[in-house]
Amino acid sequence: MVWVIGLLVLLAMIAIVVIAIMRRSDTSVAAPIVETPTRPPRPADPPMNGLESALAQVTGRDGRPIGERIEAEASHVEELRVPDDTGPLLRRALDHVVPLGDDPADQTG
Repeated sequence: MVWVIGLLVLLAMIAIVVIAIMRRSDTSVAAPIVETPTRPPRPADPPMNGLESALAQVTGRDGRPIGERIEAEASHVEELRVPDDTGPLLRRALDHVVPLGDDPADQTG
């Protein structure tokens, strides 16, 4: 008797799954295909003209123009620049490179 109830429950679960799959497939077929309208290409951004004059008009907290502050601090930045700097990523990659002749796998003997 218990196996009959188990069989009925199993058949009911299978019927529920089949109905759910059929409903899902019916709604996916009935949905109309909507094409998205294409937008016209965006025009190119205008060049940034007048940046120097805009910096000359803006003042800092002390009342000095920002352009003047940038000019005054440019010498500090030039001292920090390294012209042949390969960058930290390349240096980190080169740390893992074994020079020829130093690799034990290269030595035959």
